[in-house]
Amino acid sequence: MDFLCKIIATFFFLGNSPKMPGTMGTVGAAIVYSILLVFECLNFYVLLSCMLAASILNILIGKWAENYYQTKDPQKVVIDEVAGYFMTVMCFQPSWEVAIFGFIAFRIFDIWKPYPVCKVEKFPHGFGVLADDLLAGVYAAILLLAIGYALPFITTAWSITLFQFV
Repeated sequence: MDFLCKIIATFFFLGNSPKMPGTMGTVGAAIVYSILLVFECLNFYVLLSCMLAASILNILIGKWAENYYQTKDPQKVVIDEVAGYFMTVMCFQPSWEVAIFGFIAFRIFDIWKPYPVCKVEKFPHGFGVLADDLLAGVYAAILLLAIGYALPFITTAWSITLFQFV
């Protein structure tokens, strides 16, 4: 059981990276997004499902992870970054630009942790671990939307309209 929980928590061991495990977890999420993009499987419902699956798994293993790694919000646990990345990109027309700019924007807000991101991470167990990344994902999505409106000549292919395919 510990092995399965480690696979989930570290998102296929990407969280075991000695440097920048959160970034590596986000890279893993961006790779999943990219594979789905190549196979033309992306739409709002697929992205929502990815975000919900990562969120539910994070909550289910949150207490286990804290006990196993003997710390609150262990750095090796990166399934929350996966949920946050999919929160960032799920409301935009799928594209390579969204994949890349979504990655950058999410990492900025996940590292920076502006208010109230820094407050919600204090929730117990998997909820706090997850909540700060989902909120960072919301901030990142707002930034992408602002970029799309401010620089339409750069983001023509981006088609950055919220809920484009609902």
